[in-house]
Amino acid sequence: MRILISSEYDYEVLVEDDITATLIHQELEDRILEIEVSISDIDEWLVSDDTTLQVSESFGEVICLRKDNEDDYPLVFGDYDVLCSLDDTLCGVIDNSPEVETIDLDFINPYEDKVDKFERLRRWVESHPLLWQRFSYQKIADELKLSQGFVRFHLCDCVISAKYCETEAEFNQKRADSPTEKRVKTQPSPTIAKISEWLNANPHRWQYVTYKEIGEESETSFDAVSKNLPKVAFAEGFVSDLLAYQKTRDESKRKRKADKSEAPRYIIEIL
Repeated sequence: MRILISSEYDYEVLVEDDITATLIHQELEDRILEIEVSISDIDEWLVSDDTTLQVSESFGEVICLRKDNEDDYPLVFGDYDVLCSLDDTLCGVIDNSPEVETIDLDFINPYEDKVDKFERLRRWVESHPLLWQRFSYQKIADELKLSQGFVRFHLCDCVISAKYCETEAEFNQKRADSPTEKRVKTQPSPTIAKISEWLNANPHRWQYVTYKEIGEESETSFDAVSKNLPKVAFAEGFVSDLLAYQKTRDESKRKRKADKSEAPRYIIEIL
């Protein structure tokens, strides 16, 4: 069995083989989640029949644990004669069924859950050539039952795809000049404002700079950066979700570490 950690957009393997509540809790803490469950909660869930357990909720995004059993669907072999008789019975029902009027099902519901989230947003934009300018990100998200972060991250691409704008600058200008939408602007805390300002001034360095260095450069604390940087990066559209944030930082750190290990080494010989 494996334990997966999943969000609305993605999932990954958290632990496998040696599965304990303590190990799962430690892995969750390493991913900088605001954990809402204790080790005892996880231990009770492991021995229960429940397949999922919610562990965190941030910016409206629910993060859960999920049990993944590879043997959940074993093959079932039945008696061949019984299967044949059942098949004959089914065919008899179909052959003797009365004729009914054909129902035209040639349509697609743009808000069906099976439709890709990006495709739902793109179709909505194409169908609303003015409202994408006037509606707030939250109102669009409520219309489509999506998260605000997802809409903020992908709306510009959908508008350009629909050819309502040619560039991101034009998109931002049209949104800013919209006469009917009164967007509510909340005043962030000074700490979050400083982290946001640093993040926008360093659109790539946030991927690998330590929290301590960011705290020193932004004049905030280590704890403030570790707690708020993932949320600010998500809200500002630098990542599509919190799991993507952690993946980006991990991959960037591994790459920089590999680059440093391949740097030339100079040996000075003293004769």
